[in-house]
Amino acid sequence: MQNAIVMKKLLPLLFLLCATILQGQNLEQAKKMLEGGDKIQAEKALKKLAARRDIEANLLLGKYYLSEYRFEESKDFLTTYQTLATKAKKTVDPDAEKLFDQATLGYKMSLGVAKIAFIDTFSVDKKTFLETYKISENTGTLFMQDSVGTGFENELENMQIYSQKGQLYSRQKRLGEWSNPLLLSSVINTEEGCNYPFLRSDGITFYFASKGHNSLGGYDLFITRYNNDKDSFLEPKNLGMPFNSPSNDYMMVIDEVNNLGWFASDRNQPEGRVCIYVFIPEESLTVYDQQTMEQAQLIRLARITTLKDSWKDKEKEVQEAKIRLQKVLENSAKDRELKKRTKDFELVINDEHTYTSFKDFHSSTAKQQATQWQEKQKQYKALVQKISQARTKYAAANTTEKQNMRLSILDLEKRERSLSEEIAQLELSIRREELKSLK
Repeated sequence: MQNAIVMKKLLPLLFLLCATILQGQNLEQAKKMLEGGDKIQAEKALKKLAARRDIEANLLLGKYYLSEYRFEESKDFLTTYQTLATKAKKTVDPDAEKLFDQATLGYKMSLGVAKIAFIDTFSVDKKTFLETYKISENTGTLFMQDSVGTGFENELENMQIYSQKGQLYSRQKRLGEWSNPLLLSSVINTEEGCNYPFLRSDGITFYFASKGHNSLGGYDLFITRYNNDKDSFLEPKNLGMPFNSPSNDYMMVIDEVNNLGWFASDRNQPEGRVCIYVFIPEESLTVYDQQTMEQAQLIRLARITTLKDSWKDKEKEVQEAKIRLQKVLENSAKDRELKKRTKDFELVINDEHTYTSFKDFHSSTAKQQATQWQEKQKQYKALVQKISQARTKYAAANTTEKQNMRLSILDLEKRERSLSEEIAQLELSIRREELKSLK
């Protein structure tokens, strides 16, 4: 009788324990489905768990709907998550409030999606994504600053803006020497990090990517302008959708010569890949009318689901832009081939930088040493050829002639080893000096 009473009391606890274990297993399964790309089944499973007031399921749905541009639903589930977690005296995820703010911002952005015609995309390796940008010389030059940062140099080659450790710097070249780096103002730089700078040919309009400034997610693209009268930048403005997304969006470039725009995004891309979007720049942006357009279509345009969605009423401009892009790509291929045939040399500085011209150098000391290095390379090549010829003659010579030639060949080989060591030491010195300038 006593055992029956105990079992009666324990049964509800056992049922609760089993339900908790089963719920935890279902949550893990839903996570795996999300990671595996089975979004529909994952959503169904998470919604069932959320209906049972599962705390983490509400958080996962909030994150998922944010990535899917379902911002209002994201806010609802994030609010429920915070309420349930607080009632259960659980530690609230520190990112929950930020996610809610991002969902709020995303909803506002979705009400003003800009009319931009996209003409092509390129999915490329993120480590070398800058190589995909085919821009005119008058637009300037893009370069990798380190493994995670990029830089911009103007067409006159006397001004650079670049990222270093998540902050943007500028420097000027005067009398052939680069000035000390100048940290851009806090109007631009934030604690969260800034990168991917680009200055238009007017010398005023400046684009960059930032994780701060109330970004929608990761890096967002921003625009600002330089106020010459006050010697300062204006407050940056988020470029909104379709340029920005809950993913990372960066490296905006406007090539005015070819009338083409470029930017990069890791939206819908696997790890290590990035998508480069090419579009037709608009000097004054207009937005789609949300009153006359279905929300689903508006979101498709914001997400750049397909390029054709953006071509409505712009078919002629798109075809002309495609022709321009094709010419740019063809000319770039020709230039690459010509550069291969006409490059001055090939010198590896580090994993991100291989120089083929004296124009590539930032350090005047390294450039001067490179001149010496190139001359010694020529001497070494001539010496190797001379040794080869001497050895050929030696092989065909008689015993007496070989005795007379042996010392001469040994001397040449000694000079070869010495010159080889000098070249190696020069290369180390060049890299050391150049890397100082790249920091």
